[in-house]
Amino acid sequence: MFPLQAADAPKKGNLLKTRKNTLVYPFIINFMRSLSEDSLSVASSDSGIPPRSMIDVTYQQTGNDMFADIRIFSFTLILSVEYLMKIAEFFSNPADQQTSVAPVGHKSVKNTNNAVTPKPSRTSRSSQSVEATNPSSQITLNLKVEQPDIILVEHMDNIDSKAMILNSEIVVKLRMSGEHQVINGVIKDLQLYTCNYNPAKRAETKGNVLHPVTISLAGSTPVGKGLHLELLVEEVLLRVSPATIELLNSVLVTMSKSPTSDEAEEEEQFNFASLWEQKSFRESDFWFLKGDDALEATEDSIVGQPVPKTILQELCIISMPSIVITLEAGVANKTLPFLLFETSLKGCAKNWASQLGKF
Repeated sequence: MFPLQAADAPKKGNLLKTRKNTLVYPFIINFMRSLSEDSLSVASSDSGIPPRSMIDVTYQQTGNDMFADIRIFSFTLILSVEYLMKIAEFFSNPADQQTSVAPVGHKSVKNTNNAVTPKPSRTSRSSQSVEATNPSSQITLNLKVEQPDIILVEHMDNIDSKAMILNSEIVVKLRMSGEHQVINGVIKDLQLYTCNYNPAKRAETKGNVLHPVTISLAGSTPVGKGLHLELLVEEVLLRVSPATIELLNSVLVTMSKSPTSDEAEEEEQFNFASLWEQKSFRESDFWFLKGDDALEATEDSIVGQPVPKTILQELCIISMPSIVITLEAGVANKTLPFLLFETSLKGCAKNWASQLGKF
């Protein structure tokens, strides 16, 4: 190891200056944070506080019964569109290295206009049906996500950057016993707000976009029927301010930037010198030259009576008693509403599985 000379030692403040416009700077910040977190974890271990894991999974199986309990503790996910675009550009292939498609050999056209292909009988579908699960088996799944913070920042190299934070708590319980299902879920205190990313300035710059709202889901499958669901959304209060529009507009502008905008794309040149020269005929296997599948009227392809498909009655009720949208004007989080839209929503959907199967 060579000693670090005084001339080679970085001066104070040069790290931010040299790493400001590179992808290495966020990793340096995260590395320094991880060092501080490691020191805190060591201190907590010395003090006797047990370490807390991020994900806890408990799985039990007894015979055909399965039980799983998944708990995800609070975490912070920081997203920057500009940073994600640079990562996508790094892993994407260059524009000039396009994969070449191998030429497909041309097959001779066969005379299939008079060919008749019998269709399979309808009774053969019953033999391909999948057997139902064992009704004695039971599957229980519990999932809990404790208030994750999903943060969308405008710039990664500035701690005072504008940010939008999504926070909520998710609890889902699912039990399946044969064809019977019971599901219960709730999203507690779902909220979205804009603020300064700097934790020291976050409280004074906080402006709610979506006020805390709770979403509840309950469902079951009655005997002889399909899934019945009820979705209840409590009072929804949505605020649209100039700061929110500015942040979203900045994100959209960043997404619309082409990663290869600095490189001039060369237009593909076509050579039409041999356009009118005589060429040999080349047969191709086009779809409009093939014969249609026909079914003879005298052919006994249908054996017995077709089995009618059982349609299970499904029902989903959606209820939103109050929806309030306000358009505000002002600077930062000091805004005043000047336009208000208030409504409610109640809907009902039936038999969506059978209806989607028709398409």
